[in-house]
Amino acid sequence: MTAAEPEEEEGGGGGRAAVVSDEEPEEEEEAAAGPAKRSKPGKKAGGGETGVGGKAHEAAAAAAKYDAAGAGEGLWQPGAPVPFLFLARTFEACGETTKRLEISGLVANALRSIIATTPADLLPAVYLASCSIAPQYQGADLGVGDAMLVKALAESTGRSEEAIKTAVASVGDLGVVAMQARATQRTMFAMPHLTVRGVLATLRDIAATSGTKSSERKRALIKKLLVSAREVEAGYIIRLLKGALRVGIMQATVITALAHAALLQEEAPKALQATPLAERLARAEGVLKQARWCGRLWRRCGC
Repeated sequence: MTAAEPEEEEGGGGGRAAVVSDEEPEEEEEAAAGPAKRSKPGKKAGGGETGVGGKAHEAAAAAAKYDAAGAGEGLWQPGAPVPFLFLARTFEACGETTKRLEISGLVANALRSIIATTPADLLPAVYLASCSIAPQYQGADLGVGDAMLVKALAESTGRSEEAIKTAVASVGDLGVVAMQARATQRTMFAMPHLTVRGVLATLRDIAATSGTKSSERKRALIKKLLVSAREVEAGYIIRLLKGALRVGIMQATVITALAHAALLQEEAPKALQATPLAERLARAEGVLKQARWCGRLWRRCGC
């Protein structure tokens, strides 16, 4: 955990939603260079192999055995909205490892389960995993500062603002403090469970709120999310509002995971076992990255 961040004004710009957290700085240079200058999947610029070595083959073999349709059993039924808890648990699992392939695999498996059960929630899940609420070029901004988050957490948990600030100073993470506060809180009746699409919709409502008493209305929306949170959800609600999941999921991670999830769910199980899967996953990733680069070029040209 990092040290506590300095407090901001209640309506400050601490919640930049469309800018992905932990974004890799070299990605813009890669986009500017264009697809022609990139190395082919599995090859370094100076020769040799990368990305589809032994570890990649091990990860591909494990991915081929994943039961995408059964992973959400007990949490939601096929066709029903995906619970935010499923995504929050994935974030938590990612935070427990520092291995890039493991993190990418966890995100890919989560996306595969959503594709297999409720495909309509795939795009909302990708946005949340990217710590975003809209495409980057839209410049969406939540307009939420630490002061607003502390106040909303205090009002939704019954704790004083001073107690929360003291806990943040000790722990260093408002998300952890939120999770701990909700874990010890008892409610008189069960609140509706959060869903992936519902969380994204509320975050977009927060970003769209402006005008008279906008801070109060934003705070009310945040409180609505927090009082419905269970297990680790409150912590990741706060981190989404702050614009950083802090679990090692980069923008490139989500792109890789999405490419792998699409390929793995499209192929029949026998095909996954019978072909060089690691190389095909690398090619799928390359295709998606190139498509993303073309989209950037299209916007820059004003087409």
